[in-house]
Amino acid sequence: MALKLPTYLFVDENNSLYGSNSGQHSILKWMINQSEVVTGETRRLTFPTGIIVDNFESIYVADRSNHRIVRWTRGAINATRILGTNQHGNQSNQFNHRIQLFYLDFN
Repeated sequence: MALKLPTYLFVDENNSLYGSNSGQHSILKWMINQSEVVTGETRRLTFPTGIIVDNFESIYVADRSNHRIVRWTRGAINATRILGTNQHGNQSNQFNHRIQLFYLDFN
């Protein structure tokens, strides 16, 4: 898959590189000598931005235009919505476009 509007990158503890390919509405993973689309349901993402991969290889994505944060657990085909309502707004459970994720490791 070609890159189109790549936005955010994340490197996990295994040195795999994840990138949000916003123009193709997908998340890509690059390992040494190979790459793959890892989000499973790429048509359901709309301009994915931030990415975090935890120690269990769960992938968290800030799905900007769907106003939500979703998670794929390792091996999952479909995502689980973690935050957001799929509609923008100003309520405590809603986002309004700009979503970013940050990972803090205090170890």
